[in-house]
Amino acid sequence: MQIPSIIRTYFLPLAFLLSIVLIAFNLPLLHYGYMQLRGQMNILMNSVDVDEVRVLLNDDQQKKLEIIEEALLFCENELGLETKGNYTTYFQQERKTLMYLVTASAPFSLEPYYWKFPWVGAFPYKGFFSNFFAQLEAQKLKDKGYDVRIGKASAWSTLGITSDPIL
Repeated sequence: MQIPSIIRTYFLPLAFLLSIVLIAFNLPLLHYGYMQLRGQMNILMNSVDVDEVRVLLNDDQQKKLEIIEEALLFCENELGLETKGNYTTYFQQERKTLMYLVTASAPFSLEPYYWKFPWVGAFPYKGFFSNFFAQLEAQKLKDKGYDVRIGKASAWSTLGITSDPIL
């Protein structure tokens, strides 16, 4: 089937130009999405089965692992929750900060600044797997007059998209 000449002549170039404009205006969002995907994939691809690392853990870590396993059994057997394979793998973060969270508000205000993302909504924080990029984001907001804080995430999850590892 051949594409009609009017579509080839007008529609395709216009669609191409519109795509370039949309990409250009959303480049920061695309870059942020790429950084998030890269950080998420690093954790998921470098997680190993708990049984593989069990022998390498010290006594304190072994006890913590037992508590996690007991909590999972309690959730399944007593509460009827599905654990969906969560916490059956282990990610060694080597005591490094996993994620930095940037939060902000107007001076003397308790109302948070919200970052808006297409299709997923608005959030009162923005997460970064890199302190460098968290600092850049914080500086942009400081330059706009906001009070800014960079904190460290105490937890991490893919929100049910994949099974989460033990950190």
